[in-house]
Amino acid sequence: MTPRYTYLPLLAAFLLLTVASPVVAQTDYDTDDDRLIEITTLAQLNAIRWDLDGNGVVVAGNQNNYNAAFPNAMSGMGCPLTGCNGYELMADLDFDGSSWSGGAGWAPLGSTSDRWRARFNGNGRLIKNLFINRGGAVDIGLFSYIRHDGRVEFVGITDADVTARYSVGILAGVNLGTVMASYTTGQVTGIAEIGGLLGVSINSASRVSASYSTATVTTNSDQGGGLIGRISASSAPPARLIASYATGAVTGGEDVGGLVGTGNSNGTITASYATGAVTGNPDLGGLFADGNIVITNSYYDRQTTGQSNTGRGDPKTTAQLQMPTGYTGIYENWNVDTLGVAGNGDLWDFGGPRNYPVLR
Repeated sequence: MTPRYTYLPLLAAFLLLTVASPVVAQTDYDTDDDRLIEITTLAQLNAIRWDLDGNGVVVAGNQNNYNAAFPNAMSGMGCPLTGCNGYELMADLDFDGSSWSGGAGWAPLGSTSDRWRARFNGNGRLIKNLFINRGGAVDIGLFSYIRHDGRVEFVGITDADVTARYSVGILAGVNLGTVMASYTTGQVTGIAEIGGLLGVSINSASRVSASYSTATVTTNSDQGGGLIGRISASSAPPARLIASYATGAVTGGEDVGGLVGTGNSNGTITASYATGAVTGNPDLGGLFADGNIVITNSYYDRQTTGQSNTGRGDPKTTAQLQMPTGYTGIYENWNVDTLGVAGNGDLWDFGGPRNYPVLR
């Protein structure tokens, strides 16, 4: 007769094996379920190049690289059932001393052929000491090319040093989508289409709002702007720049402007200003250098820029720009909706009568 409890030693062995091999806890990378995968390290920022649509599904052949940056991820990166659609910064990141702080530096996220097409929310965090030295490359910045359905917002990039050939900006080389509430400091250098924030903002879908740059801009040929090198669109609605400013010096050849270098009639500048010194060859502008872009309620300081050309922005003295301390006088119409959301006005802090307005 077979003993009734011969399975007990097998059960004991199974339990011992279970205790000796604990299950590794999986990580939720969208803890607040806002559909944005959370970034806390430079390695994770780098890894989003393999997921340019922001859904946590990685380009074939790069899963191991992505997993190394986001280890032990829960199924679907922990995103809700509707899935994720982008990334968000949860900490300041500093390139100083990193593997990207020498040589060619950072390789921009995305490319001309494979563009950023998701949401990137900086959450007001900083990306410090971005370094790029790719003198022969085009479409260069933290991002290479933002597609019409891409969005970058609420991020500051400070003490950047970016050098490339054409279409160069600290935030992105080319923007066809939405850039909002972001800023840059540092320096950017190239041959043409060079801007403190963006090299180029084109296409009827592009919109830049509530953003600024203090970066110094150097173009070795033409089309340099304190904020954007070129803004234009081939069809309606226009490419738009709203409630933004630049204070950095802009130096180059022709078509150099304190805020924007060049553009066409399907580009607009609204409720914006520039104060940085502008130097170069003919076709310079305190606000905007060359083209027939539509400019509304936008100004430049003719004393600090060294320019005075009505029609490419409205020249003002330093006192005229600093004196209003609210939405009055030249700033009467500056309480604009920049985000497409009702009640989104009151973006500006005018300070005292010796301050330029700044974004809140």
